[in-house]
Amino acid sequence: MALLNAASHSDTLDRDYSRLSWVMVLRVAIISTLLGATVIMNQDIHEMIGASTRFLLSIIVVTYVQTIAYAIWFRTGKRLAVLGNLQFMGDALLFTALSYATGGVTSGFTFLYHLWVIVAIVSMGKRAGFIQATVSSLFIVLTGAAMGWEVIDPLDDIASGAMSVGTTAYALLVNIVSLYVVAFLVNILASRIEDAGEGLKKERAQKEELAKKLEQARHLAALGELAATLAHEIRNPLSAVSGSFQMLKTQMLKSGAETGDDERMLSSIIERELDRMGRLIDDILQYARPRAPQLYPVDLSKLCQETIHSFFTGVCHRGVAVESHLPDGCFCMGDANQLRQVLWNLLVNASQVVSDDTGRIDVTLSKNDTAVRLEISDNGPGVPMEIRDKIFDAFFSTKERGMGLGLALCQRIITGHGGAIQIEEASETGARFSVVLPATEYEQRDSDSGRTQRQNSMRG
Repeated sequence: MALLNAASHSDTLDRDYSRLSWVMVLRVAIISTLLGATVIMNQDIHEMIGASTRFLLSIIVVTYVQTIAYAIWFRTGKRLAVLGNLQFMGDALLFTALSYATGGVTSGFTFLYHLWVIVAIVSMGKRAGFIQATVSSLFIVLTGAAMGWEVIDPLDDIASGAMSVGTTAYALLVNIVSLYVVAFLVNILASRIEDAGEGLKKERAQKEELAKKLEQARHLAALGELAATLAHEIRNPLSAVSGSFQMLKTQMLKSGAETGDDERMLSSIIERELDRMGRLIDDILQYARPRAPQLYPVDLSKLCQETIHSFFTGVCHRGVAVESHLPDGCFCMGDANQLRQVLWNLLVNASQVVSDDTGRIDVTLSKNDTAVRLEISDNGPGVPMEIRDKIFDAFFSTKERGMGLGLALCQRIITGHGGAIQIEEASETGARFSVVLPATEYEQRDSDSGRTQRQNSMRG
């Protein structure tokens, strides 16, 4: 009973016990075929049905009755682990009776013990094979001992002489060792089959994921091409509108016409929205038709200072506090215009999520021998964990008026520079974006043109 409980506890909760049904069918088929043939042979030899034939017929009847009982239990669907272990213990006892009726430990039917070790592993799991081998070995030893010490006598019509102790011991040893060898080898085979199955599942899942990503890439490519076409068609009339507005504004200033607060407010709104639409069109065109970066030495410290000053004086007029730590000597190989666009987009994102009165944006530069790190953090609400894997996807946006191209464009630019961009855990609240670029060392440069005035050394 301990063995039965051990096997029950070793089963997982989600094990599929449907294989127990074909174990029942296999048992009936084997017993009916082998014992039926044996009975027919004995009937041909003996005019009267002997004791062995009656014993074998009894085994057939018991097998059918047991299988019917097992089938009824199986239909209930309850405690199938217990049912499975009872079946295999009962089968071991059944094979023991069959071996006894056909010669004891030297019977040719002892191969059924080994077959059932394999069946136990296939239907109940790898541990069940060793349990079945142990139970079978125990029954074989008991049968050999009982017949060797004449506790039970052979059937009357079985012509078998008394076996010596050495012969009995040898037969027992061969059967027991072979049972465990079969269990061990089949377990190895089952493990390899399971590993191969897991590998196939993973490969299938990977293929499905790749197919999904490919389809998504095709969709995004088509969408990007459409957006680029529309942006190209919109750019010309937008430029005409913007130019016409600037001419009207200049003429009004020259004519000395007085403008009220409402007119100035409307003019500011028009300028701001025209600028926003222009930058949005530029983002679409650059993402859909990217150009390769022109790499040259860039002074990131100077570039960040210029970009921050332009942003907070020309675009962000709100009372957002900005703190920057931009030490000298932070140089990288890059395209200054593209890197400025990355910082600009990150500043736009940060400024849109912080409040007017208590908002704060921190820009920090640091470097080591091989890399320069740029961090932009804010004290806004932060980025929820469930969307952090999507924020760099093209056309993904949580803003009502956004197209979701800013961060996707940043990632494309930084990747093209051989760097990396990611969102990190902020120290308190808000979000923190980190940009890492390969470092290089120069003393003085022009961040716009990239012309180096004096060069010391460069490290890739």
